[in-house]
Amino acid sequence: MKFTSRLKHSSNVIKKRKNKVRIDMYTSVQRVLALMLIPYVILSGCQKMALTSPGALAEANAARSSSALAINATSGADFMIAVIPDTQTYTGQSTTYHSVIGMFYAQTNWIVTHRIDSNIVYVVHLGDISENGDDPTRSPVQWRRADTAMAKLDAAHVPYGMAVGNHDQGNHDPVGGGVNNNDRGSCFSTTTYYNQYFGFSTPRFSGMTFYGGHYGVNNDNHYDLFSAGGHDFIAIYIEYDDRTDAASVTERDNMNNWAKGLLTGPYVNRKAIIVTHYAGSPATPSTYSAQTQEIYSKIKSCPNVFMFLGGHVNGEGFRQDTYNGKTIKTFVSDYQFRTLGGNGYMRLMKFSPAKDLISVKTYSPYISEFETDSDSQFSTPFFHSETAARTSDFDRNGFSNLSFFNLGIWKVQGMANVTYGSATQGDLPVSMDYDGDGKTDLAVWRPNNLTWYIKLPTELTATYGEPGDIPVPADYDGDGKADIAMFRPTSPYHWYIKGQTGYDYGEEGVIPVPGDYDGDGKVDAAYYKISTGMWNVKGLIINKHYGDTGYIPVPGDYNGDGKTDVAIFDPATGIWHLDSANTGINNVTVLTPASGDIPAPGDYFGDGKTHPAVYRPSKQTLYMYNDGNVTTMVYGGSGDKLLNLPYHIRKFFFP
Repeated sequence: MKFTSRLKHSSNVIKKRKNKVRIDMYTSVQRVLALMLIPYVILSGCQKMALTSPGALAEANAARSSSALAINATSGADFMIAVIPDTQTYTGQSTTYHSVIGMFYAQTNWIVTHRIDSNIVYVVHLGDISENGDDPTRSPVQWRRADTAMAKLDAAHVPYGMAVGNHDQGNHDPVGGGVNNNDRGSCFSTTTYYNQYFGFSTPRFSGMTFYGGHYGVNNDNHYDLFSAGGHDFIAIYIEYDDRTDAASVTERDNMNNWAKGLLTGPYVNRKAIIVTHYAGSPATPSTYSAQTQEIYSKIKSCPNVFMFLGGHVNGEGFRQDTYNGKTIKTFVSDYQFRTLGGNGYMRLMKFSPAKDLISVKTYSPYISEFETDSDSQFSTPFFHSETAARTSDFDRNGFSNLSFFNLGIWKVQGMANVTYGSATQGDLPVSMDYDGDGKTDLAVWRPNNLTWYIKLPTELTATYGEPGDIPVPADYDGDGKADIAMFRPTSPYHWYIKGQTGYDYGEEGVIPVPGDYDGDGKVDAAYYKISTGMWNVKGLIINKHYGDTGYIPVPGDYNGDGKTDVAIFDPATGIWHLDSANTGINNVTVLTPASGDIPAPGDYFGDGKTHPAVYRPSKQTLYMYNDGNVTTMVYGGSGDKLLNLPYHIRKFFFP
C-alpha cells in the first residue's frame, strides 16, 4: 500500500461493492497480430538537466521512419490495449492484503494467451511496479518478480511500456541538497532497479522494434511506437513527480517540452497516448493531478493527443477535455486496496475504428471475473465527439443515419423500426447521446405530463420543463453526455439545464441554435432571430448578421475543425450559405429547389464534417453533398417527421 503521506483519496480503502459476472475466459473475434520488423536506432546522450531544446530529441530522431514499427495485419480491424494498474502489492506480496505474485503472473499470462483472439497490440503498465523502489534490503526480489511477469510478454513479442510511479523511486537528491532516504515522488529520485530491469539498454527494449527512445540518461521517460486498426500510435511515458520546489518544476517543464517535441516533430501524424502514474482522481468526472494539469496545459494544442492513462489512486475515474475542437479522454484505474490487494484486476480497452468506439472492461484473470458497474464497464467515442458534427448516429458506426419519427415509431435507415413513445400523447422526439457511448439514444419529451423518456439499458425518466418550452438537449458541461435542457421562448428567455445553473439568454422571435461554437467540448447557448437574420452565441458572438427572412439556420461543423459553424439554407434558391470567411467553404447548392424541401445536415460520409443535404418528401429521397458530388438515399414515408433537422429548428418551419 502507499505510504500515508502519499495517499490520495484514502477513504477509498473500503472495498468497493461490485456486480460480478463469473466467466472462464474473455474472447473476441479471432484476428492475427503480426509484427513487422524495422531496424531499430537507439537514442541516447541527451542529458537530463541539459536539454538543448524542447524538440532536441525529436529532431535527433527525425531520421527514424514514422511508419509502423508494430503492425496490425488487418487495417481498420478492432484491436485491444491491455492496461495493468499498480502491481506493488503483488510484487511486494503484501502481508496486509495477503497478495500473491500469482496475480501479476495471471495478468501477463492471460495477455499472452489471448494476444491473437483479442488482437492485443500493446500493453501499458501504469507504474508502482514495486512496493519499495530502490530499497536494497527489500526491493531486489520485488523487481525480479516483476521481471518474470513481464518476460512473458517479451517471449511472446507483445509490445509494452512501463511508467515510473512513486513506489518505483528511491532516494531523492534535490539539486544542491543531500540524500534523504525514502523521500520519493521526485523526478530527481533514484530509479536504479527500474533501469536495471526496464532500462533502455536492457535486452528487452534495446532489441525491440516498438521501442522509440527516451529522455535524459535513463528510461524514466520514454516512448513506444505501434500501429493498429489503420492508425499509427505513439505512447509517451512521463515519470511521476509531485514536488513544488523550483528545480522540480523546471525539470517537469523540460520533460513536458520533450513530449511536446515528439508530438509536433516527426510523430505529428501519430495518435498519441500519454501515460503518467498519477493522472487524476478515482471519480467521474476525474480531477487532474497537479502534474497532469501541467502536462495537459503543455500539450493540449497538439491535435494528435487523444488519451491519458494513469493509476496511483484506488478506484476508477474518467474525464474528457476538449481544446480547439479536439478531445482528450483520461482513464484512471487502480485496485490495490481491493480484496487481496487488487485481486488481479486490469483494464481491457477494445478499440473499434469502424465504429469510432472504445469499449472498456475491467477483468481479473486470476479469479476469472468481470466488474460490470458503470465505471468499470463502459463505452466512449474513439476520436469524434457528438458535440459539433456527429449527429443522428443511431448505430454508432460514425455516420449520421437518415431517420424519422412518426407517432411513437422510430424509423432509422438500415435498422428495424422501433416503437418508443406514445402515438396519442403528442410526444416530441429529442434523440441525443445521453450516456456518452457515442450512439444516439431514442428519447421523447411528453408535453402532456412534462416528462422525458430516454431509452437506455435502464430507462431514464425525468419531469422537466413547462408547457410551451422548447427542448434543446445537448452536452452543455462537456462531460460527453447530452443534458436534458429547455429553452423558454418568453421573457426572460431562460435556458433550463437539468442539474446545472441556467441563464437568461434570448429575445422575442428567436430560434434556439445551440452548438459548440468555440470548440471547447461544451455546447453554447445560441439563438437566431428570424426577422433580422442575426446570430447571437453566449459569450462569443453578438449580433452577427448572416441570413434573412425565410432562411433556415443549419449550424454544423462544415470544415471538420470541431467547432460549430454559423450556416443558413435558403429554400427559395436552394443555396447553403456556409460563412466561407470562417469555414473556407464556398456557398453550396445541393439541387434545384422544390416545394417542401427540408435541409438535413449531417456527417453522412463519416469524415467528422457536417455535409449539406436536402430531403425531398415527395420523392422520399435524401440528397447528400460532398466535394461537388451529390449522392442519394431513398427512405421514409408519409407523415414521417425528419430527425436530421433538430426539433428546435424544425418546429419553426416544418411543424
